[in-house]
Amino acid sequence: MPRRRRQGSTDRRDRIQKVISRFRSSGMSQRAFAEAHSIPLSTFSYWLRNHIEPVEPTLVPVHVARARPSTTPIDILLPNDVVVRIAGDCDPSVLTNVLRAIDAAC
Repeated sequence: MPRRRRQGSTDRRDRIQKVISRFRSSGMSQRAFAEAHSIPLSTFSYWLRNHIEPVEPTLVPVHVARARPSTTPIDILLPNDVVVRIAGDCDPSVLTNVLRAIDAAC
């Protein structure tokens, strides 16, 4: 049979949620807020970790921009101190083949 919460524990949880809400809107550090409200820092940190406010999931529009090719070269330092330099604007398949060849050689 599931455990039923006592009314007192619900009231306490509500009070903790209100304190957490005030903290989040305060702009204060955890330590400063806890000291200002005479709450031991360890207790307050516990509340923040364990009394997480339910958040309604929200979908937001996302625009995926096409990545611009980089012109910065890529340097790969091998264990034998050899540096492999690849042009930043190289074709991704070329980079894939180089990485496979390096992996096979190491």
